[in-house]
Amino acid sequence: MKQKIAIIDPLGAHGSSHHFYLFGQAKGLINCGVDVCLYTNKETKNPKINGLKFYSFYGNLFSSSFKTINGIKYILGSLFSVFHARISGYKIFHFHVFYTNFFMFFNVLFSKLLFGKVVLTIHDVSSFVGDKESSTIIKWIYKFTDLILTHNEFSKTEILKISSFYSPKLK
Repeated sequence: MKQKIAIIDPLGAHGSSHHFYLFGQAKGLINCGVDVCLYTNKETKNPKINGLKFYSFYGNLFSSSFKTINGIKYILGSLFSVFHARISGYKIFHFHVFYTNFFMFFNVLFSKLLFGKVVLTIHDVSSFVGDKESSTIIKWIYKFTDLILTHNEFSKTEILKISSFYSPKLK
């Protein structure tokens, strides 16, 4: 049976070129025989990669100047994305993390409630250091995460320092 991975990334093309990273990751996984779907926002254009299932369930996530409205859009986008992926047979949920907050905790917890496996790629480890609230949240996120990916040994070492509460598999 083919492995199925849902990449759930609300950021996408918003304010950066992160979507190119996502497309490369998706293409690499597909080339390795993995069934991949990508959930993101409407600012991110469908790359039309052969074999990639593409969904814009986060809609126009960043269109409102009101944080509360954007927060509601984020939660709804996450609910639709994770639930859709799960009922479509996806059990691995991959999130890209630039900072930790309640929304990331929600994504991880909701994925686990639906009996999914959670993979995190940590992009900015420095955003996890120093803030007591963020440190508490990241420790709980770690508790429910199955695998954490970093880009280098420095990031791995820094995350290991933070994760005294619980250490998932870290690569």
